[in-house]
Amino acid sequence: MNWFYIMSKARLRYVRYWLQYAQQYQKDWQSLGAEYGQWRRAWEMLSARQEMNIDQAQREQLVLDYLIALDSFLEKRGLLRDNIAWLERGLAAAHARNQPIMLGRFGQDLGWCYRNLGEREKALEYLNLALGIRRKFGPRIGEGATLNMLGVIYDDLGQFQQAVEVLQESLAIRREEGHREGEAITLHNLASTYFNMRNWDQAEAHYQAALELAQTAGDEESVAGTLNNLGELSMAQGDSARAANFFEEALARFEALGDKTHTAAVLSNLGLLANRQGRPRDAIDKFEAALVLQRQLGQAANAATTLNNLGTVYEGMGESERALSYFEEALRLHQTSGHETGTGTALGNIGGIYYRLGDWPCAIEYYEQARQIFVAVGDQSSAATLSNNLAVAYYKLGQPEQARQYLDQALDGHRRSGNRQGEAETLNNLAALARAQAELDQAKEYLVQALTINKSIQDQSSIATNLNNLGAIASLMDDVEMAVAYYEAALEIRRQIEDNEGIASTLYNLAQVWMGLGNLTQAETLLQEAVRLDTTYGFVNLERDQSALEQVRQEVNISALVDGAEDE
Repeated sequence: MNWFYIMSKARLRYVRYWLQYAQQYQKDWQSLGAEYGQWRRAWEMLSARQEMNIDQAQREQLVLDYLIALDSFLEKRGLLRDNIAWLERGLAAAHARNQPIMLGRFGQDLGWCYRNLGEREKALEYLNLALGIRRKFGPRIGEGATLNMLGVIYDDLGQFQQAVEVLQESLAIRREEGHREGEAITLHNLASTYFNMRNWDQAEAHYQAALELAQTAGDEESVAGTLNNLGELSMAQGDSARAANFFEEALARFEALGDKTHTAAVLSNLGLLANRQGRPRDAIDKFEAALVLQRQLGQAANAATTLNNLGTVYEGMGESERALSYFEEALRLHQTSGHETGTGTALGNIGGIYYRLGDWPCAIEYYEQARQIFVAVGDQSSAATLSNNLAVAYYKLGQPEQARQYLDQALDGHRRSGNRQGEAETLNNLAALARAQAELDQAKEYLVQALTINKSIQDQSSIATNLNNLGAIASLMDDVEMAVAYYEAALEIRRQIEDNEGIASTLYNLAQVWMGLGNLTQAETLLQEAVRLDTTYGFVNLERDQSALEQVRQEVNISALVDGAEDE
């Protein structure tokens, strides 16, 4: 009996059986996941070139058939490293079978996997390979898809104008080909790029165009997704009520569809909105609800992002140790999945905790690890943000020259990447450094530059921060009238965007000015409101504001006693 022949035939039957299973349940991720070990073993038999009594051409075709059936499952489950290994084997098979269409497809898929791992330079390499193949061999619709993905990468890298140009080419192809679903996706991506450029009008116009397409097609999932995006746009513009309406409608639609993945995403956005409005407990509830769904679905990368968000909320509440535990858990998940940018984000957040705890050397260590990751993956903007953080930590260590070097590095990085918001934030920190060195005119100049940028990108929250800081500079320069004007302008914006923590902070600053002018009644009124907000929302400056209020009340009482004595 030829056992070798029998085993070869058995392996081939096994491989073909699990291929048929994968093809049958291609869109049923639960069924595929339940038998993951079986069809993975079949794939390994193919990859290891175990004898199956078939020729090389048949083997390579089986490799391609497996990939076509399963690469979507691997991507959606976040098994990116596995997917990369499969796709690279698929590229070899496509070369062997002289199938340029498959080469283009697998090159594009590899680019997207590397993008999701945060390795954007590698992503560009594969996507440009795919684009060259598809421009030569087609299909035209595939060319549009690859251009769309390239646009997303350029957006990730902060190269917004290049992103717009590539996405507009993708949009033209998809319209030419009558690919309505692809057209809607590219409209979304254009809107996202305009969003990042703070071009709110263009972002709104493209989202609304995508929404109209989805509604005409009766595509409920796309309708819900676009409503969620419009909520994100409204939140960025400081229109909390409009944002909440969009998010709630999107949430109801995704829940009705049974779409847990996007339900979790909208819950996370509601958490971000609640935290921005100074409602940390509500934010925690939303993030925890999202986390439950993400863990049920086995979405490690998304769960890690939510853990980062939870950590940020607890950090804002002054619960540093609890925040640290969330950031460390997020770091472990990102490292396990090989997600480079996620790892960098978590390291940066951990650095922020040590900064808050006053452990400057430890903060610097984590910030530097994070910065190096972002440099390695070509994310200039995020690397510049970490340089900004390093500058602040070095200043706290009493090394202002080192701080200045990192701030200059951050400013250059943000300008080269086109990150206007990051540029403004760095100018704000340069102003803080100049202020600390008693260079008040220079500080004011930096703040005016930052304010001009933030007005141009319509970042209401940052405009309020700049005005608040200009009020502090005016106060130090004994220009009381301008200090009050700046603080009141900041307060008006913060009330409009419902930034309760910012409101409390500016109320305290205004109160200090009125105390200096001897208007204790006005100062007491402002501090009472600040303390009420601190108490309601659990803000970290409660003790400071209570102390200031008590001081004002004591001075009011003393003043009343003196007035009474004079009357007698």
